[in-house]
Amino acid sequence: MRIAYKLLLMLCLVFSISSYAQDTLPRTVTPVDSVYTPLRITNLNPYFTIHSDSTLTYNLEINKEETKYYWFLRNSPVGLRINKDDGLLTFKAEKSFFLSGKLKYDVEYKVNIGVQNLSDPKERVDTMFTMVFYNTDIITSKVKPSVN
Repeated sequence: MRIAYKLLLMLCLVFSISSYAQDTLPRTVTPVDSVYTPLRITNLNPYFTIHSDSTLTYNLEINKEETKYYWFLRNSPVGLRINKDDGLLTFKAEKSFFLSGKLKYDVEYKVNIGVQNLSDPKERVDTMFTMVFYNTDIITSKVKPSVN
């Protein structure tokens, strides 16, 4: 019985030491992002007014790493382009767009823009902005004055 008692005492001592050793080992804790930040376009201007002879270069930015995201346009007027990788919005107005009737002065064009995560299609932002084109050229009247 004395041997059984010593054996039991030794087992208890081994278990207590092993559990103590496990508790004192340094643990690597990976930080958990407890606050989820939604994807946002941080510098989008909601309204652009552009002269008919000018160009537009506007670099759109998001609040996350841009290399993992894809930019796209919907309902864009003729000549408006976006770089799918970095969100660079460019427009070069040509007189031929206005003369052919593809673009008109003083008309609000609603442009839908979006950015989407390449690995998670559920993480995306869709929004819109408005473009208006104006002209400062003097348009001569086609009506000829006459006296009766």
